Amino acid sequence: MFGFPKKKFNEVTELLDRIEVVRRGVPGELIHLSGPLLDLLLETVKKWKQNHVDDYAAQVRGGESHEAFIYNYLVHATADKLESGHYHVYRGVLGMEGMQYKSLFEHEINTMVARGGYTKEWADKNLRETVSKGIKEIG
Repeated sequence: MFGFPKKKFNEVTELLDRIEVVRRGVPGELIHLSGPLLDLLLETVKKWKQNHVDDYAAQVRGGESHEAFIYNYLVHATADKLESGHYHVYRGVLGMEGMQYKSLFEHEINTMVARGGYTKEWADKNLRETVSKGIKEIG
C-alpha cells in the first residue's frame, strides 16, 4: 500500500487506525461535521511523501500520541471554519451550523484537556479566546 520503511509504515498505519477510533468517539450529533474533516485527514496522510512520514515518526518517537495529533488537527480545522465567516448570520453571530461547529470545537478541546494534551488555562487563552475574538470580528 505505502512505500514506507516498515517501522514508519507501522506508525502511519497506526495513525490511520486511530483516526477511525477518534471518529467513533465523536458525539453522534456532531459526526456530520467531523466526518468530512477526518476524511480529509485520512486522505492527506495516505498521500504523505517520505519527508512527512519521517517528520510524523519523529513526533511519535518524541512522545506525541496519535490522538493528540488528530485532535490538534481537528481543533485547528474547526477553528478555521468558525473564523471563516461562512457560518455567521451576521457579524459576530454564528448561525445554526456555526453553533454546531462551536460544539464540535468544545468537544475537541475538552477531549484534549481530559487527555492531558492541553491545560484548561492554556486552551482558554490560546484557543477559546482567540477563536471567540475571530468570530466577533468576522461575519
